[in-house]
Amino acid sequence: MGETVTSKVIVAAHGGAEIGGFLARPESAGPHPALVLVHEIFGLTDYMQQTAERFAEEGFVTVVPDLWWRDTPDTPGEPLVETDLLKLREFVETIPDAQMIGDLVAAARWLRERPEVRKDGIGTAGFYMGGIYAFHLACEEGTPVKACVDFYGRITYPNPSDIKPRSNLQKVGELKCPLLGIFGGIDPFIPLQDVLHLKERVGGRGSIIAYPRAGHGFMAPDRGAYREDDADDAWRRTMIFLKEKLAPDLLEADAGPAVPEFVPKKQDKNWKNPHKNKRRGKGKGRGRGRKR
Repeated sequence: MGETVTSKVIVAAHGGAEIGGFLARPESAGPHPALVLVHEIFGLTDYMQQTAERFAEEGFVTVVPDLWWRDTPDTPGEPLVETDLLKLREFVETIPDAQMIGDLVAAARWLRERPEVRKDGIGTAGFYMGGIYAFHLACEEGTPVKACVDFYGRITYPNPSDIKPRSNLQKVGELKCPLLGIFGGIDPFIPLQDVLHLKERVGGRGSIIAYPRAGHGFMAPDRGAYREDDADDAWRRTMIFLKEKLAPDLLEADAGPAVPEFVPKKQDKNWKNPHKNKRRGKGKGRGRGRKR
C-alpha cells in the first residue's frame, strides 16, 4: 500500500456551480488513474473518506463530490445530521437526477484536468445510492469515465417521477464503459430478481456478481451486515477490474481476471471423459455383437 495525501477541495458542479469534496491521492507525482467516488445516501461521511483513502493507497487519485453541499449551507462539507433512512430517502427524492448526474460529470472533468491524473484513466464507483449515480455517470454522453463499479445500487425506481424518470435497468443500453456490479443475494432493498434482470441486460457490457449470503451494505465494516470474506473478495475483484480498464501496468502478474469465465467440463482441454473409450457390453446380457 502506498502513502497518500488527503485534502478538502472545491470541485466544479452542475450548471457552472461549485461544491465541496474530499480528495485522496497517492503521494507520488504520477500521473495516476483516477476515480469519482459517489457517496452513500448518508453523504460525505468518515466511511466514504476512508474508502477514498483506500482507493488512493491502491494508486487511484480519488475525489468524492459532496452532493449534499447545497443542502447544508450552515455547515458546508459536513455530513448530514439525519440518519433515519426513510427521511433520507424522502430528501433524495426531492433532488433531480439531472442535478446529481451533472455534478458528477463536472467533477469527472475537473478530475481529468489535474496534473497528477491520467487523462484516459478515469473511472467511477459508488455505494448504494452512490452505486445508482455512478451507473448514471457511466451512461452519460461524453462522460470521461472508462470503467464503473456499482456496489449494490438500487436497480429499479419503485416510484419514478419527472425528476427521477429512468432507473439503471432502463439505461443499461446507454452504458459508455464496462460495468462491474456487486450485490448481495439477500439484500432486502434490492430483490435478487432485479439483479438477475440486470445481469441479463448487461450482457457483454460487463459482469454482475451476487454474493449468496450477503445483505445490504456488506462491504461496510461498522455495520451489522458486514461479511469480511465477501467484502475482501469484492474488493479484490474491484481492484483487478479497475486496473484492467484504467491502468493495466498496475496489475500484479498473477492477478487473473476480475470475473473468471465459467468453462464447462466438455470444453476443458484437460478434462477427459472417463466413458469415452469404454466398450459397451461388459455387463450381463449386454455384450456387443451378442447373437440372439
